[in-house]
Amino acid sequence: MFSDGEYFMTMDCQMYDNRIPAWAQAWTSPEFVKKRVEVGMTYCAWSKNNKNSNHISCCFKFNTKEDMENHESNVKKIIGEKKHIWDTMGDLSSLEKNRWKMLKECMIDKDMLGVLNQTDDVFWFAKHKVDDKKKWVDAAVGATQMGAWDNVRWWGLMENVDDTDEVACCIRIPRKNLEDVLKSCWEGVGGWRSMMAIDVNTINLRFYDVQYETMYNKIDMMPNDVWEQLCKRTGHHVVANIDSTDNVSTLKRMHGLWAEGKVEELMNDFADDTTLVHHGDSRIPFLNSFKGKEGMQEWIKLYAEEVEHVTPPVMSDYASGDNVVFHQYSARVKVVKTGNEVDLISLNKVTFNEAGKVVDMVFTGNTNDVLKAYGDSV
Repeated sequence: MFSDGEYFMTMDCQMYDNRIPAWAQAWTSPEFVKKRVEVGMTYCAWSKNNKNSNHISCCFKFNTKEDMENHESNVKKIIGEKKHIWDTMGDLSSLEKNRWKMLKECMIDKDMLGVLNQTDDVFWFAKHKVDDKKKWVDAAVGATQMGAWDNVRWWGLMENVDDTDEVACCIRIPRKNLEDVLKSCWEGVGGWRSMMAIDVNTINLRFYDVQYETMYNKIDMMPNDVWEQLCKRTGHHVVANIDSTDNVSTLKRMHGLWAEGKVEELMNDFADDTTLVHHGDSRIPFLNSFKGKEGMQEWIKLYAEEVEHVTPPVMSDYASGDNVVFHQYSARVKVVKTGNEVDLISLNKVTFNEAGKVVDMVFTGNTNDVLKAYGDSV
């Protein structure tokens, strides 16, 4: 199944230790899902560098260049508006973005339902130069037609939009086939230039372990029934609602009760088996895991004992999808034990059950800054 003409964007960044889970949570938030659906993105995935688990690579696929450019504008805006949050997760100065036009791609494994986010696969991504792009593409097509690529799921040959002298080859390989693919490639590397026009001296090759992938919009080649089943799996066909659901209203009311110190009344909105995880260094008492309504009360008590609000907490950026609500918490606080002040920022995920009760809460944020404010007291 060959196609061409689509566009592909890659973004690489070096993350800080233990910050990838927080980034991954933000990545899948309804706010960002909504933007990707609306911009016309078809596919996206993020992966970890095989040799550096803190180095992540994101790839995004689009039907048109205009869709890619609109997404690029969204990314710039998001990073600009919330730079203080993204700065806590990774080194933004390491961010590397490339825009590609697909010269030819081939989907060899057509079982999209069985493959999408269901496999332990590896991406081979090689940037390099070629003497003749047509010869390069024709060689890959011919090899595929002869069965030479039957042990990979997909490959794509791309041209850098901003530097047309640079090309890239991306191959998706089942992990169990990786050794055989590498052996076959390296045995034939001596003929790559004569047979495929590849300048082997320019190759920059990286391997990435696929962590998460999904589809937001249908690609032309996909059968309608497959797309309908994928929609049911991902839920992306339901565009996230902002500030408009009962759960958002409930959460806002709960925040009001917390601010007023009405803890007993607040407990009515939690399920009996509710859980809370506040990520961070567990030497800080409220950065831990808590279970049940008693656990919620313990977290509230510990938080109040450990920090004092210098400025009133601000709850913002509410976004909901199905039974989940995301929001941002920010406040200037003072650590009671040291008197040091710090800006506390948290991206929070709150899950409700069908009865409208909170069953799970996950808080992530700039806890390294909080730890510094504790100094030697921990």
